[in-house]
Amino acid sequence: MELTYINEDGVSITLKQNRPYFLSKLDGTGNIRQTVNTFKAPNQDGAFYISSTLDMRNIILEGTIVADNPDDAYAKRQHFLQVFSPKLNGTLVYRNKQISCVVEEAGFTVSTRQRIPNFFVSLLCPSPFFETLEEVREELASWIPL
Repeated sequence: MELTYINEDGVSITLKQNRPYFLSKLDGTGNIRQTVNTFKAPNQDGAFYISSTLDMRNIILEGTIVADNPDDAYAKRQHFLQVFSPKLNGTLVYRNKQISCVVEEAGFTVSTRQRIPNFFVSLLCPSPFFETLEEVREELASWIPL
C-alpha cells in the first residue's frame, strides 16, 4: 500500500508502510455512494426511475510518523502539514491512477504513553473517478480530413 499526494505548489509526500510516514489505514478508494432520483405520482405503486449520480469520494488516510528523535518528528510533522494544507488543492496518486482532491482535515494526535505522532487526513474528491496518469488524447481532424 503506497500513495503519493502532490499539492498544487508541486510539493509531494509519499505515504507507505515504511519510514518516515507509516500508512496504517486507507479508506474510500473502493465503493462510491450513489444518489438515485425517482418520481412518484400520488397513489402510485412504486416510482419511476429518472437518473442516478455518483456522490463525491471521501478518502481517509491514517498512520504514524516514525522518527529517530523528537526534533526529527517535529520537522516531519511540519512538512506533512505544509503538504496537506487545506488552502491548496492536490492530486492523490494511487495504483498508477490519480484523483483530484482537496484537504478537508489534516491533524495529529500524540499518545502520551508512546509519544508517537499519529496523523489523520480527510480528502474530498469532487469528481469520484480515478484517472490515468497520462492524458488520453486523439486528434479527430487527423482521421479523415473534410
